[in-house]
Amino acid sequence: MDELTKISDASNRYLADQAIADKSKEALFDAWVDAVKGGNTPEQIAQHCTFTAAYVRRIVRERGAPPMQRGPKPRKQPAAE
Repeated sequence: MDELTKISDASNRYLADQAIADKSKEALFDAWVDAVKGGNTPEQIAQHCTFTAAYVRRIVRERGAPPMQRGPKPRKQPAAE
């Protein structure tokens, strides 16, 4: 196998892998939207993946998820002494 054939094969594998990754990403984002519609917050979702709550919030808004109800933010419990 010559070098140019190796490049062509590697390029084709790369494009196929990229298509699979894009489909997986879309499935992940759809799961985020479903989770928000089910009452979960972006902060809760971010705890279960490698993305920040701000990024999750932006993606679900772009995909038409309803905004969360405004209200008091949960307070962290003081550390026990």
